[in-house]
Amino acid sequence: MEKALFGDDNIVKENGNVCLMTYEDAVGYCKEHGGRMPTPREFAEFVNPKGDGILESEYVDKVFGGKTPEGFLKVECQNEDGKVETFYFAKAMFRPMTGELGKHAYWAWSRVVGYPGYAHVFYGATGSGGADTQEEVDNHRFDKPHAVILIKES
Repeated sequence: MEKALFGDDNIVKENGNVCLMTYEDAVGYCKEHGGRMPTPREFAEFVNPKGDGILESEYVDKVFGGKTPEGFLKVECQNEDGKVETFYFAKAMFRPMTGELGKHAYWAWSRVVGYPGYAHVFYGATGSGGADTQEEVDNHRFDKPHAVILIKES
């Protein structure tokens, strides 16, 4: 994954200000501009470039009997292309983003499996995407405004 995908230049802005959009508006905006938002896996790989904080679901099923290992978050998502994926991300690997990236929460290109009307959100200030409090859970609702990173499709 190229770090350039997550540069300040990729944040959607209007007149120099970061645009906050609902999830459906963000999906539409990205499609209209020939791109998409990063997937939860791409966010996880960006904040953990070595990949040692990411466990595949097959590994967790085999080694941990399908139970979430201590210190990990289960990420279960359906990306806008229809692909469903599950992986586990180590909380200890969260790395806050810097610059403009660290000032906002961002939509990911994916819906939360089993929760209609909710999508994954990545918090730049903490480098995480988890939802530990009710307020954080509510932040994943489609109608909440968040910043958008636009990845242009080649």
